[in-house]
Formats: sequence, C-alpha cells, structure tokens
Amino acid sequence: SEDGWRVALEAANGEFGGLDVLVNNAGLFLGKPLAETSIADMNRLLSVNVVGLMLGSKLALPFLAARASRWDG
Repeated sequence: SEDGWRVALEAANGEFGGLDVLVNNAGLFLGKPLAETSIADMNRLLSVNVVGLMLGSKLALPFLAARASRWDG
C-alpha cells in the first residue's frame, strides 16, 4: 500500500540517515493454471507485482535524490 511504503521509507530514512538504494523485490507467484485463476487472484498479483513496484520506486525517488545531492563524486 502507499501508506505502507511511506512508513517503511520514512523509517529507513530516519534510522540510516538517507536512502542509497532501493531493492524493490516483492512478488507473488500464483502457481496454478489460468483456468483456476480468479479475478481476485489476478488483482492481488497485479497489486503486489506491478502496483507495489511502481509505488516503491515512485515514493523512494525523493529519498534517493536527496541522498545523491549530498554525494560529491
């Protein structure tokens, strides 16, 4: 969720003084045939695997940019 990402990123920023990298590595695997896959199954998979990836990347950008702006290399 967007709120979950905000909480996690704020916690990392507070604990470590910034964010240098984001390993956005969450994903679901249904492991069942398409014929047995419900719309709810597919919505959950897309929510985690696609929307979650987008939200994490989007919301991490300001933290990553802030850290990069302090780098002199």
